[in-house]
Amino acid sequence: MGDLSGQARSLTSIGVIHHRQGRYPKALRCHRDALASHRRLGDRNGEARSLNNLGVTYQRQAQYARAQACYQDSLEILQELDDRRIQAAVLTNLGVVHERQGQYDAAERHVADVTRHPHVSPITQVSVLPVAGLLAARRGRDGTGELDEALTIAVRTGEAMRLIPVAAAHAEALWIAGRPGDLVAAVDRAWPVAVEHPHPWGLGQLSWWLRLAGDAHRVSQVRRPLRRAHALHRSGRLRRPGPAGFVGETATNDVPQLLRIDQHPVEVEDHRLHVPSHPASACLACALRTAG
Repeated sequence: MGDLSGQARSLTSIGVIHHRQGRYPKALRCHRDALASHRRLGDRNGEARSLNNLGVTYQRQAQYARAQACYQDSLEILQELDDRRIQAAVLTNLGVVHERQGQYDAAERHVADVTRHPHVSPITQVSVLPVAGLLAARRGRDGTGELDEALTIAVRTGEAMRLIPVAAAHAEALWIAGRPGDLVAAVDRAWPVAVEHPHPWGLGQLSWWLRLAGDAHRVSQVRRPLRRAHALHRSGRLRRPGPAGFVGETATNDVPQLLRIDQHPVEVEDHRLHVPSHPASACLACALRTAG
């Protein structure tokens, strides 16, 4: 049984690596195998974590119904176990899935369930506050307070994978509010870190908003990592990016929680301008054309 437990942990870790590198079918296989191992062991906490991780990978591929089912099953187990720490991560992910599907009432309920908890960790806060800010913007309210608080926490960590999605969420909220002139200032909060520690899709996310703001020059200066991301997408090694992402997906491993950037910007549509459904890919192509 000890070997089976170690195997489950290894499968989870390998699944996380595959997910980060865009190899989603392999990530799904690892998380399914880990889930089966946890069930054989009777490890309910491990089962809940694996279900959440499956949901994260489905969510990245815009398979929202499957992601939601995994998160819901995970949440029910965690409620039985009274594991409130991991519950907060799963509730955040449920909030994101509902928001992506335009189910704002449900998303707000999940966000409220997280934020009312008296001991929400900074890692969870930096995930859930951008969701709250975007929901406020979609409701015609000012979500700046939530987004600024998330930014303060993200800056404190000094980690690009936390800062970039918060800055992108802020840019999206500004776009929804009809304030395109403020996009550059929002992106500038994360741009230096994104350039210093380049991740192709993270740069693609921020570059898209710079492009909308008319700052094509800076986009052209990060041509190499953008070219790499574009090539990966064209080759199919990075699967079709769903309209998923402004916020980190909170995945749970058998080691401390891991926060991952959902790196593909969302479809944004209002009465002023329609943003294509896969803006990261569009931005990569536009950036490469701009750079010549």
